[in-house]
Amino acid sequence: GPFGVIAEAARGMAAAQIRNIATVGGNIAGAVPCADLPPALGVLDASVVLWSASGSRTVPVCSFFLGPRRTGRREDEILTEVLVPPAPERFGAAYERFALREGNAIAVASVAISLTVDRSGVIGAARVMLGAVAPVPKRAMEAESRLTGCELDGAIGAAVEAAMAAAEPISDVRGSAEYRRELVGVLAERALRAAHRRAMGRTP
Repeated sequence: GPFGVIAEAARGMAAAQIRNIATVGGNIAGAVPCADLPPALGVLDASVVLWSASGSRTVPVCSFFLGPRRTGRREDEILTEVLVPPAPERFGAAYERFALREGNAIAVASVAISLTVDRSGVIGAARVMLGAVAPVPKRAMEAESRLTGCELDGAIGAAVEAAMAAAEPISDVRGSAEYRRELVGVLAERALRAAHRRAMGRTP
């Protein structure tokens, strides 16, 4: 279904033993830049519900993160729900990640993309989120604008370039900033093609 992108993101996380005890809320609330679920939930326009004794409030996932391990959650609040709205018609989403090894490896770079299309395949709306290449899961809005109103083949090159330009990677033991930016391009193209196939009803 349209929310298979969540399963795609969760499937690559950590090891099976960790996945069996970890929670969706924990993966979000930890605010680790390389976390897998936030980009996937971001392209689904998801929100989190934060509860405290004084009441609850709802915050979009895309604006929940303030920095590495920093969120808009107050000390007296707990994250109680993740809300994902129903998908529109002809909607597709995909998540692509790259890690240095299988199993417990954290993402070096990741890209989540969602699209809606008309019957001929023209993109009506797009959401592009980057993971592990910025202090917070980052929305690549220029990439989105390059896609909107266009056919995929005519727009994919410019959209991929815009996604790469939106990345703010650092160099560390897992790879250089330049390497991560190149990865964003590869992953963005894969995710775009997969999301478009799914929006057109051609799964997977």
